[in-house]
Amino acid sequence: MPPKAATKGKTVSTLDVLLYWPNIIGYLRFAFLMISTYFAFSTTYWLLFPVFYGAAYLMDIADGMAARAFNQCSRYGAALDMICDRASNATMYMILSGLFPKWDFVFYGCFILDFGSHWYQFQTTALMKAESHKGKNKDEIFIIDLYYNNKLFFSTLVIGSETCTVFLYLLGKIALFQTNFLYLAVTAILCLIMATKMLVNVFQWYGGFQRILSYDYEHRGEKVY
Repeated sequence: MPPKAATKGKTVSTLDVLLYWPNIIGYLRFAFLMISTYFAFSTTYWLLFPVFYGAAYLMDIADGMAARAFNQCSRYGAALDMICDRASNATMYMILSGLFPKWDFVFYGCFILDFGSHWYQFQTTALMKAESHKGKNKDEIFIIDLYYNNKLFFSTLVIGSETCTVFLYLLGKIALFQTNFLYLAVTAILCLIMATKMLVNVFQWYGGFQRILSYDYEHRGEKVY
């Protein structure tokens, strides 16, 4: 029998959690992301890549709304959401590295910063037994505190970064955009936003490994495994 947990007077089984609405949306995100990669380098249907990729990103917004609306927040859902986010970003960075081979090291760096920083944040959440890695640490660096607790700053960086990657993809696929001043100007602004997001990732990484080191110091002498 699968384990069960009591939640506010109700008994919730493992299957119940697996089939929470926000988690179902997460599965669909994965499906749409995988479908999008099929079209990424197609000469005929490449435009379907940003369509499916964009749909997967919109689902990232929908799963949080569903979790709050149906009171279906869970650690499994948080982990699933984190994996979906990292998979989406990694997919886009790898595709952009193929479209812009002269700048591939930049996109590889973005991937490393994004994956590493969020892994550290999520790992420290588990170690500290916190409910979320998002701005719950009182000793957080100023820019991280601002990122997680200022909705405007957070939304600007997250949406701006995602929009930037789509703009870069279209720039690599449509020759007309490569000489259009307005498009290039907007893309440049979006790149600055994404660069700021990467700076946040640097501080996330730093704060994460500092907390892990502090945890190791406080629990020195204990068995790790």
